[in-house]
Amino acid sequence: MKRSGLETQTFLREPFGDEILRAGNRLPDLHIKLPKLSIVNILRRYWGVALIMVVVAAHAAVIGYVRSRIAQLTKLETTAIEIGDFCFQNTKEPGTVYQFRLHAVVEPSKLHVGRALLEQTKIQIQEDSEQLLRQVESDWLADPTHTQIRDRLTTVVLQYVDKPIIQRVLITRWLQVPGHHAEPGKHSAPSKHAASDKHAAPDKHAASDKHDAGDLASAH
Repeated sequence: MKRSGLETQTFLREPFGDEILRAGNRLPDLHIKLPKLSIVNILRRYWGVALIMVVVAAHAAVIGYVRSRIAQLTKLETTAIEIGDFCFQNTKEPGTVYQFRLHAVVEPSKLHVGRALLEQTKIQIQEDSEQLLRQVESDWLADPTHTQIRDRLTTVVLQYVDKPIIQRVLITRWLQVPGHHAEPGKHSAPSKHAASDKHAAPDKHAASDKHDAGDLASAH
């Protein structure tokens, strides 16, 4: 037999309904109170960990930047291209040999084009440069800055490579050494003495032969 809601409440109250209801009201509150977590509380609890993470991230950023800069610098190509080594004797100083290395500073944006042109015309530049250097003034060779020589060599290089590509030339490893041979006037003297010695030797033999012939004639 089913009872309605009102009949159920009436049934529970009689005879123990009121006691059950009062006991239910005395049950403990089962709601769980969660701690309130705010940003301030999080920072107070974990500020040390956060500080360590910030320092590590900063170090990683600095190391990454330095490595990227080093990689960029290693990939940079020098704009000074070697033309070649030069060796010459000046007509005014025949007893001295001069040696140096010539470089051309090229526009960075045209580095590969300038390198190719200098490689193609290297022999012509060396020939014209050495012909020029054999006839320059002695004062130019004695100048430690090589200003006049560098200007003249720049003119020679610009005859084969366009001016926008070549910015300037550099002279390195300049060396001045004594020549392998003496001056022409001094070098011809030994040949004269040798010739006179060669001519003198037959005369002595001829004189001795004549003397021996005379002795034989007198003996007969």
